[in-house]
Amino acid sequence: MKRVLITGAGGFVGQATVRWFLDHGYEVRGLLLPEAQHPFCAEHLQWVRGDIRQLASLQSAVAGCDVVVHLAAAKGEGAESERINVEGSRNVVLACEVAGVRRVIYVSTISAKLQNPGVYGETKARAEIIFRERPIETIILRPSLVYGPGDRGVFAILVRLAGRSLVPVIGKGDSTYDPIFVDDMAEILGRVASWDMAKERCVVFEVGAGKNRTLNAILTLIGTHVHGRSRIRLFHIPIWFAAMSAQLLRVLPHPPLTLGQVRASTQTVPVYTTPLLDAIAFTPRPLKEGLQDLRVAQASGPRRLRTVAEYLLGPAQKRADLSLLMRMDQALKQFGLERAIPEALLSERFLLAGADAMTKLLRPKGDLQTALFVCTAVVECSPASASWLLPKQRTVVTLLGIWVRASLASLVALCIGGYVWFHYPSVRQTTFYERADV
Repeated sequence: MKRVLITGAGGFVGQATVRWFLDHGYEVRGLLLPEAQHPFCAEHLQWVRGDIRQLASLQSAVAGCDVVVHLAAAKGEGAESERINVEGSRNVVLACEVAGVRRVIYVSTISAKLQNPGVYGETKARAEIIFRERPIETIILRPSLVYGPGDRGVFAILVRLAGRSLVPVIGKGDSTYDPIFVDDMAEILGRVASWDMAKERCVVFEVGAGKNRTLNAILTLIGTHVHGRSRIRLFHIPIWFAAMSAQLLRVLPHPPLTLGQVRASTQTVPVYTTPLLDAIAFTPRPLKEGLQDLRVAQASGPRRLRTVAEYLLGPAQKRADLSLLMRMDQALKQFGLERAIPEALLSERFLLAGADAMTKLLRPKGDLQTALFVCTAVVECSPASASWLLPKQRTVVTLLGIWVRASLASLVALCIGGYVWFHYPSVRQTTFYERADV
């Protein structure tokens, strides 16, 4: 049985990739950080602890592996991107060479070929150079956008934005992308693991579903196929204003907008997927079909409870993982409360918060309050969630810093809202931008 190591195995693409290799007869090792929880368990799956920033922790993980899929990455703008994306990748390839690994599959990004890629794209491009210079057999994949159930990245932000009555777009919205569904991305990773490279030592492929679309078109498709809207209303924010807002938002621990995202929105780089798809004889699902699958997944099963979990974890500023959602779903089913929270409240946290406040006054013993009580108990009993929710000692300086960050964020939101209101008359009128059926 062939053995594969997957770094970043607990992430969005990582979990789908683990499942693909398990389904196709591989013995899988999933590399997790020492403090991370196991996403799930399965036969022929071994979770190992390690950190790609530390070469010694990788040696036992790669021992005996035929293939290594390197997914682990940092997408921030700080020094951590340098340590993980560049130095971490160097450690991975060195450990693979020592262990005699046959092939490394490195997942880069299409941003690596931008002229002005930002910190993330620049560090991924430098990591590509490291792999190209080493003698080990390497396949470099450059995906555009990966989406699907459980996504927390850029595409998830687009999905949330497209559900609003007014959708902000940086610049003209004419930058192009080629999104690919997460299961199709996992399929590609699996197929290239056994693809015959002939005599080539390093190959670079660009990854997508096979059709480039503008950001405006992607947003309108999301509005139609995920949110069920017949039309969507867009307004375009000037680049300079978005850059200024991103600069101010840098003080936040998890800024909703970064300078790298602003730069990427001003550059158009087509994704050429034909060489890859022809080589592995694979046709990914079109974007429309993938969005319909995403809508079905979000409306059923544990993932529909993500809004509830994030509402309960709000002060901790943490995202809910799938294992927590599954425990919440099981607890609600056990008490016969799986439909106690109306679907209409699961779209936005502020709707759930309003209903929570009203029912506490009017129906404190109703089904909604009971369901929220059950979910709260599950969250507080989860070891990771409990550590996030425990009270923390805060000095006056810390509290002052929190207040300053919140004030700056409110000021930026007020400035954006005021600018849009006074400079875009269409915002104050009942006109819609374009039909969502693209």
